[in-house]
Amino acid sequence: MNRKELFNKSAETQARQRLVTTKAYGLVSTIALVGALTVAGANTVSADEVTTSVATETVVTTDNPATNLVEVQPATPVENTDLQAHANTNTGAIVTPVETPALDRAVAEAEANGVVVTKGEIAVHDSLEAAQNDTANQEAAVKNAESEKVENNEEIAAANATNAQIDADNAAEAKRVEEANKQGQEATDQRNKAAQEAVEARNKAGQESVDARNKAKLDDIEAEKQAVEERNKAGQAATDQRNKLGQEAVDKRNANALAEWEANRETIIAADAAAMAGYNERKKANEEANAKGQAETDAKNAALEAEYDEAIKEYNDLLAENDEIQKRNDAAAAVAKAENERLQAEYQKKLADMLANTGKDGFLSEFVVQHLIFKSEPDASYISSVEAATDSEIATIVNGRYIDQFRDDSGNGPVYILKKGEPISVTYTG
Repeated sequence: MNRKELFNKSAETQARQRLVTTKAYGLVSTIALVGALTVAGANTVSADEVTTSVATETVVTTDNPATNLVEVQPATPVENTDLQAHANTNTGAIVTPVETPALDRAVAEAEANGVVVTKGEIAVHDSLEAAQNDTANQEAAVKNAESEKVENNEEIAAANATNAQIDADNAAEAKRVEEANKQGQEATDQRNKAAQEAVEARNKAGQESVDARNKAKLDDIEAEKQAVEERNKAGQAATDQRNKLGQEAVDKRNANALAEWEANRETIIAADAAAMAGYNERKKANEEANAKGQAETDAKNAALEAEYDEAIKEYNDLLAENDEIQKRNDAAAAVAKAENERLQAEYQKKLADMLANTGKDGFLSEFVVQHLIFKSEPDASYISSVEAATDSEIATIVNGRYIDQFRDDSGNGPVYILKKGEPISVTYTG
């Protein structure tokens, strides 16, 4: 609040060669009041009593104009200097401050209650009554400002208390919402974990089954290979034995023939020629028999090798198929993970929107997540706004070899195939 100083302007007067004191009327508001203006001199008169000028002479023989005082006269006030400047003139206003204790007390009380009071410009009035009226108005304004300040302080205190309660309520609500979110997130994480573990268990079981079949095939192939090698080894040993026995017989016959030849040279030569012919025939027969046996053995070996190569090819095809299955499983898991993350983000957004609107008109007063488990309610039933898909419709989107796994994942209940953006509503009774 601004405060102005008011002074009363007295009647104009004349003064010649002399300073006079006056009783002027004035008012100092709100900040500080000064005492009545006084002028020290040998002779003083009241402005209300002055009707003519007074001429006197003063002789100063000491530092004080008063001959009976030895102390130095105080410095001349500014007001006296102004009055002296207007000496010998018909113009000039003589003013004096007016003390206002009631206003001072009002200002002090207002400042004590937090009202900021500032000093304004000096105002001059023509009468004491006008100055007093202005003082009364300022006093009333100060008291009004004080009353408003007190009322504001009380309202601020009440508002602070209300804000503190609101902050406490908000903190409690935030804690409750955080706990609800935590519980909802834990339930979602648990479901995701259970679903992921089920997928991993099925993949592991499928891989173990494939590995077992592959191992059995490899064991059969290895056993057959060993059997072929054993048969080849046995056949070669028999061939070698036959060749050895034949060679020994030939050597023995050759020795006997040589002895007989020595004894009966000419006769033996002729017999040798016949024997050589028979030997060559038998040798040829043995070679043909050996070649035939070797051809049969080679044919069997080639057949076994072709069978082995076919088994290896089938094994490699199985490995490639397993790799493709694993890739599809990985891709499906990635798609499922991305879809879960998208659904989780969508769920969190919807949850945030619902929590933000909780308590508003047209919204629930409390948001609660509750899952319905039909197994615990055998008499429960539901009605869907969309027709359930038939087996033929399901077969158009699920590969036949995966239909059993699809049924394991989705259960034996009805299956609904929705177009993008198509809504579905389910009414639960039970």
